[in-house]
Parts: sequence; structure tokens; C-alpha cells
Amino acid sequence: MSKDGLMASCSKKIYFDDICEPEQVAKDFFEAGRATTNMSLNNLCEVFNGRLVDRRDKPIISCLEFIRECMMKRIYNVLKVQHKCVGPLTPTTTKITKKNEAGTTQYITYSCGDEKYQVKGPWNDQHVVNMRERVCSCREWELTGIPCKHVIFVLDNKEDHGECVNELHTYVHKVHWLQT
Repeated sequence: MSKDGLMASCSKKIYFDDICEPEQVAKDFFEAGRATTNMSLNNLCEVFNGRLVDRRDKPIISCLEFIRECMMKRIYNVLKVQHKCVGPLTPTTTKITKKNEAGTTQYITYSCGDEKYQVKGPWNDQHVVNMRERVCSCREWELTGIPCKHVIFVLDNKEDHGECVNELHTYVHKVHWLQT
């Protein structure tokens, strides 16, 4: 029986519990520091592979020339986007940080000492932020390299209490900077 047929004949919970390995689909099992994305797919590879499908039956020189041209176009398009950017971060990273900043209005933070903070949300959700190790218990900062709303709230709270806080972009992983 195919996976589609199996999926149709049983509930999603049974399918994901018995067929899929949690290590492959759950963010809890993603290795921190290895990748700076919280997605399990690499769309860039999929797009590139899709463009090569038509050229695979061509001679190797023609295929390599096509790859070179594709890469030149991609680099040129990325440089065009970079020249339009204001600030040190990529446009996508800037958009994500602004969205995270907007979501920090209803949090309460408690200092636990040693650069650790408990952040309590409006729905009684709680997270621990360790500023020294740059880790939040929601794991978004660890997985993406972009500070989550809990981290941004801690930074805002520290600044409100007169502590010296660097600019937000200094807490973003270097892969999200325009320089890289």
C-alpha cells in the first residue's frame, strides 16, 4: 500500500506516530547551530534541480554553461536586492525582526540572575532566555539565528531599566547580514 493510501485509511496521528520519524519532521530534534533555518526543506536546491531537469540530456559542456549562466543571474539578482537594503540585515531578516518586535507588547519578564530571564506571555506561556548562551526555550533563536519575540522583550526590558544593550542586529547570526 502506498503512503497516500495509508494516509487516507488512517488518521494523521497514527500516520505520523508510526510512519514518520519524529527526528525528520519535528523541530525539537533539529540540531542547533548546524542550520540557521527552522524549515526542513531547502527550496533553493529544489528550484535549481527543477531548472536542470531539461538540460540533463545535453552534453556536459552545455550543461555546465547553463549552470554558470544561472549562477551569474542569481548573483546579479541578489546584488540588486542588496543595494536596495537599508541597514545591515537582509530584507527577509529585517521583516522577521520587525514582526517579532511587534509581538512583544504583553509579556512580563523576571530576571533569574546570570543573564537568564523568565518571560511570561499573556496566555500563561513561559520561556527561559539565556542571553549569555544566546538561547531561548522556544528554540527559535537557536534554530534561525534571529532573536525571537521573547529575546526582543528581554532586550527592551533591560534597556528600560538602564542596562547597556547593543542594537538588535548584533544579536542576529552573521549569516543573515548583508556582508556575508
